[in-house]
Amino acid sequence: MAFLCENTHARLSVTFSWEPGNRTDVVLSDEMDFPSGSATYFPFNQMNLFVIPTDKLSFLSDADTYLEVLILHEYTHILHLDKAEGKTAFLRNIFGRHFLLFPNNFQPTWFIEGLATYIETDHEKGIGRGENSWFQMRMRMEVAKGSMPVREINIAPLSPPYLYGEHFYEFIAETYGPEKISTMIETYSNNLIPYCINSNAKGVFGKNITELWNEFQIYLKNRYQPQLDRIRGQKIVKGIRIADAGGKYVSIKGYFDGAVQAMEDGSLYYVKNFDQQHQTLMLIKPDGTSEEIAELRSNARIDVHPEAGILIAQPEVCREYRIYFDLYKIVPGKKKLRRLTSCSRYRWAAWNPYGNQIAAVKTNLAKSELHLLDAEGEFLEKLWEGRAGETVAHVDWSPDGSRIVAACSFNGTGWNLWEFHIKEKRWHAITRDRDIEVYPRYAPDGNSLLFCSDHSGVYNLRKRNLATGDTVTLTNVEGGAFQPTQGKTNGDIYYLGYGTEGFNIYQLPAPQKDLPMPEEKPLKKEGQALMPADSDTAYDIHSYYPWPGILPQSWSPYAEFTEDARSAGIFIHGNDALDIYRYGLTLAYDIDNNDLVGAFSAGYRRLNLYTSRYNKVYRYSTGDHHIRQKKLYQATVYIPWTSIDSAWKIHFGLSAEIETDHEIRADQAQWADARDNLYGTALTFDNSKYYLYSVSLNEGRKIRLIAESSDFWDSDFSGEIYTIDWREYLPLYGKHVLAIRIVQGWGTEEPKPFELGGEGGTDFASAMFYYMDDPLFHHREYPLRGYPEGMAGLRGRRMQLGSLEWRFPLVEIRK
Repeated sequence: MAFLCENTHARLSVTFSWEPGNRTDVVLSDEMDFPSGSATYFPFNQMNLFVIPTDKLSFLSDADTYLEVLILHEYTHILHLDKAEGKTAFLRNIFGRHFLLFPNNFQPTWFIEGLATYIETDHEKGIGRGENSWFQMRMRMEVAKGSMPVREINIAPLSPPYLYGEHFYEFIAETYGPEKISTMIETYSNNLIPYCINSNAKGVFGKNITELWNEFQIYLKNRYQPQLDRIRGQKIVKGIRIADAGGKYVSIKGYFDGAVQAMEDGSLYYVKNFDQQHQTLMLIKPDGTSEEIAELRSNARIDVHPEAGILIAQPEVCREYRIYFDLYKIVPGKKKLRRLTSCSRYRWAAWNPYGNQIAAVKTNLAKSELHLLDAEGEFLEKLWEGRAGETVAHVDWSPDGSRIVAACSFNGTGWNLWEFHIKEKRWHAITRDRDIEVYPRYAPDGNSLLFCSDHSGVYNLRKRNLATGDTVTLTNVEGGAFQPTQGKTNGDIYYLGYGTEGFNIYQLPAPQKDLPMPEEKPLKKEGQALMPADSDTAYDIHSYYPWPGILPQSWSPYAEFTEDARSAGIFIHGNDALDIYRYGLTLAYDIDNNDLVGAFSAGYRRLNLYTSRYNKVYRYSTGDHHIRQKKLYQATVYIPWTSIDSAWKIHFGLSAEIETDHEIRADQAQWADARDNLYGTALTFDNSKYYLYSVSLNEGRKIRLIAESSDFWDSDFSGEIYTIDWREYLPLYGKHVLAIRIVQGWGTEEPKPFELGGEGGTDFASAMFYYMDDPLFHHREYPLRGYPEGMAGLRGRRMQLGSLEWRFPLVEIRK
């Protein structure tokens, strides 16, 4: 990895004419079962790379060069976003790595992600998403329905910024020359005003973005219309779009997380993806009626046996912060998931024909293994163990129980179909070419194999006779056809199809017409990987230490102006590469009260320390006021119980607050100093959800149960304080949400009182981003809209607070 990173740096630093001032931290992680990566310039340059091999179709063509492509993509972000020229470079010398002084970050997402996807693409090697049949399918369908206007792509989530962005850079390179891309980056790197993409385009091309976008749409049509014409000229062959008994079409939306399986009785299981709800396992019965079976996690994979039940592989939190796939089961006639394994990392699984054993693919440290489990997920035998980089996915068990078929990427030869013969414990190749063959499933008689492949650049369904090796094509679609499954009774084939409306389920009636197979792409060379060979370069190896990365990289001006105080100062923060250590400091001058105020927060793993000092205004009914200085010291530790859907935490803390008069007038009565030392315990729960197109948290709740005692050690207050803070989010219709909050606090004896009013207090939490949380203990001040803080009538030993909010979008630019 070090060799790959250094070579990538040597190549891309020339491309961007830029070298960062400091090294880039690269964190390799095997703590998530999703191939992914991220890059950040703030507070320092860092890439996080998940080394799990890819098994997701949108990336499959790069399976043998996944890490190379990942590093190219993420390091493009580093160099692009880090680059600063002229005024921004000068100001960075003063303020450090302030987030406002990274001009390339203040562009639409499609500019940023599109560039990285363009750079990762190598047309000569045939790698990167720009060379990907899946990627081209998405754009082909965009052209078929009419590509997005620029105002929509500016705010589009998920794949459109990558898709349109990469094609836009290809358009610039082919139309105006690749040197214009470098000029765009160079010019924008000296820009202090965010999102000035039109003025930058004017300076480079003499045209604004709208004019360029109009040319770009013509470019897309000229590029993809011939593909559509060729497909249509060969006559479209596709299935019938399925509708339930109510006439409603089955739609999977635009995300490739669905799964389809036909059963002997004519019923059909599939995974439905909503943009405002969880994924859901659905059943279409033989009479056409639909039924929800259970909510599933993102990327869930299913395999159904009529007697054994529904086998599900889906992700879950493992040991607090890892996210690994585990196996679950739903027994016939039930709807409740029962967990079979824990932290197992089984990403794919299939029943044997008798329903008493499971074949499961385990992936750990970039190595795949094929395991045999019993019906309850207990380990029986390791059938096969691969070498690093060998990946197995999409498994299915033959009807006679002797073989297992899978899509495999072995020795840099791309994705092909292989059969594992259980008695021999050996893989046998079914296909051997550079086309992508995936989602194999045995026909009910076991003599032939259904699968999909991108021969000729379009994903279509194929059928292979296992005895003769003859392969035919079953569909000829404009978009793509995936995940074939055949009903035993009627011989109809069901599949997941992608078209201008996204993903839907289609039914291809029997008998299917055999179409000729397109020409195969020959292997480049048996066993030859595209990644460079290992280097003999010696690297200094030592244990992890956080210094000097934890030192502050920038400072920010800080200002706060309320009816009670005006203050100005600075904010600094820092954290190490693994976010084990973190801190934030706000230091300000209270102009009205001639005092130094601020807050400091530090964290180490589950331990958090917090201290603050500010001035509080108490108001008399006469209109006069009294100013008190407050100092808070708090130490907390928590124990978590987390899952993907929810998080429980129990917190323990010690807290001390000292309150004294601050420069009172001679005619004012002096208040006694007050010290409140307490011990606290809290239980928090959070299962709130935010979906892709939500306007706020969309459903679920956040609950805080807090118990504090001022009798723990010497304190000027006495008794206990109990607080419950409940926030509920109720989805109404569409994207409308009802947000309800109820807070109830009560104290015994003479505790420090609750206070309502104001705009949120001066606890500096808003200035510290994620480096600190709102203090959990000693929380006595709660905002109340329309009332100033410090009013005597809004102070007391007991408190109730409620709010009701109706949240909805004012306008939806993208439907």
